[in-house]
Amino acid sequence: MDFPLILFFLVLAAGVIVFSFYFERRRTKQLGAIATELNLEFYENGGGQVMGLVQDFQLFSKGRNRRVKNLIQGQVEDTFVAIFDYRYVTGRGKHSHTYDQTVILLRSEQLRVPKFSLYPENFFHKMGDFLGYHDIDFANYPEFSNRYLLRGENEILIHKSFHSEVIAFYENSRGLSTEANDSRLIFYRAMSKVPPEEMHSFLSVGLKVLHLFARS
Repeated sequence: MDFPLILFFLVLAAGVIVFSFYFERRRTKQLGAIATELNLEFYENGGGQVMGLVQDFQLFSKGRNRRVKNLIQGQVEDTFVAIFDYRYVTGRGKHSHTYDQTVILLRSEQLRVPKFSLYPENFFHKMGDFLGYHDIDFANYPEFSNRYLLRGENEILIHKSFHSEVIAFYENSRGLSTEANDSRLIFYRAMSKVPPEEMHSFLSVGLKVLHLFARS
């Protein structure tokens, strides 16, 4: 490879790094402004109490180099809310992969649900079900059961929590992953960071999910 070509790739790589840094800084600034609008706290580099509240959820046991950034947190009426960007890495070397997603955590005394995890179902999940990994299904809602992998120990209470309104919401909201335990609930779209201009609607959807489960 001759020198001009090497130089071109070096300049290109440097440009990618500069643009990535620029957009990350702009995102942080925008999210900080949103926190101010909502009268909530903002932690650019994580912090607060959020990791102590989510460490038992499966999402936060995956991979390595786990990092919380752009944390917005505080009380919204009677609910503790935390919205943050979460990153983790799997694999090594050329097989490593970085996962970025925006997560919302909600904690409310109005919420009392059994521990469960809900993910969009894919081919590998279906193979796992074939090999004996249990997926909680609903005979009366085959569309929901085909779209989502639902797991948890107390199947009776989970069926009670997933009443018709909850199932209708998830049937009309593809791609959401949700975990819950007692008074805490998180949800996110895997490998998807919520744009700042959609953060208000993301919070609104989160509060709607909380209220749906609180009715069970």
